[in-house]
Amino acid sequence: MYYLQNRYYVPEWNRFLTADSIIGSGSDMNTYNMYAYCGNNPINRFDDNGASWQSIWNNFKQFVRSALHIGNTLARKAGVDTAGVGAFFLNMSKDSKGVYHASPNCWQQHFGYNNFYDTVFDIGTDMKSAKFQFTYGGTSYMIWAWKGDYINLGAGAEIGIYYGGGPQWHVNKSLAMNMSMTLKYKGSTIISYSATTWWLTGFNPRYLNVNSKNLTATFTITFNSSGMYNAFYGRWKGTSGWTFNAKKRSATYTF
Repeated sequence: MYYLQNRYYVPEWNRFLTADSIIGSGSDMNTYNMYAYCGNNPINRFDDNGASWQSIWNNFKQFVRSALHIGNTLARKAGVDTAGVGAFFLNMSKDSKGVYHASPNCWQQHFGYNNFYDTVFDIGTDMKSAKFQFTYGGTSYMIWAWKGDYINLGAGAEIGIYYGGGPQWHVNKSLAMNMSMTLKYKGSTIISYSATTWWLTGFNPRYLNVNSKNLTATFTITFNSSGMYNAFYGRWKGTSGWTFNAKKRSATYTF
């Protein structure tokens, strides 16, 4: 039997040992068999904890996303600068092109990052993330990148460097290095920005309610030392999306 956190699955029976804790969904009669696996449709659905299948989770995320975006739209129509309000609380400033960027000294430095934040982020809006872990000098580091819809802040992208090995990754501002980004929406550049920082960000409030698949983010990191560059290159060379320039100690990622 396979233990899936909430109940056991018996492969010889092709069913769970006990009933599901969540009743069926809508008009799909197969979901009312409380012992079946994923409504008898495991090709398109999955149940990674034995409590329900994925479409229920997707429906929940869609509900939350819709509520947040409707709320933002109504507030903007009422004259509220929702992007400006959000930027104020997130220690962000607006450049001459109307794009918001986070300060290297923002309060987020004290909290670091972990996978749970990504889960919450994914519930609220449409985003994609990519993680690239490597080891240098006996310390584990993570290059973490994001692109997507940031609700009131609009279409955006981020990349940062963290250390520690997880599950909680920490910030060290001394790791700041030259980073640059280009974000394109349906082929047109909407953000172009560079800075020396540990966390590079850009958010364009003129592009709201976008789908992450219509965004292409390109990041370039110039490592401060050859040693760190070589450690990262040795771990991720040949990986789709990455190109490297040893002379400049730079790595470029597009997704």
